[in-house]
Amino acid sequence: MSPITASYTGHRALTIAGFLTIAAGAMHLGITFLAYRPVFRLEALWFAGTGVAIMLIGAVMLLARRAPAGSLDRWIAAAASLAGLVIAFAYEILNDWSEPRGYVQIALFSMGLVAALRGGRPVSETVVGGDSPRRV
Repeated sequence: MSPITASYTGHRALTIAGFLTIAAGAMHLGITFLAYRPVFRLEALWFAGTGVAIMLIGAVMLLARRAPAGSLDRWIAAAASLAGLVIAFAYEILNDWSEPRGYVQIALFSMGLVAALRGGRPVSETVVGGDSPRRV
């Protein structure tokens, strides 16, 4: 067996979180047209605006996925994910922790936050062999 050196860049996690966050935001925006009549009321526009904000956070995650660790792009993605996390927690608290949508958003924004902050750090750089020193 040959050793495989794997490093965690956050690219895959940001890609998954980004696309799923955009999908969740699009569903949120789509629900506006089903749940609110007439659509052009303050509550409906507020709800639709939240869906657009969720989609924008997902887009920021996707834009930052190829950026190196510690770059401004990664910090912006982390800040956007943190803002989404605050929104999702506030949403769940206001709904007495009864909405499953909030839990999904908390998971997606948490994944985006961790991926944006941990990007580029190696998971394991062990070299397995007889004379080779072990690096951590």
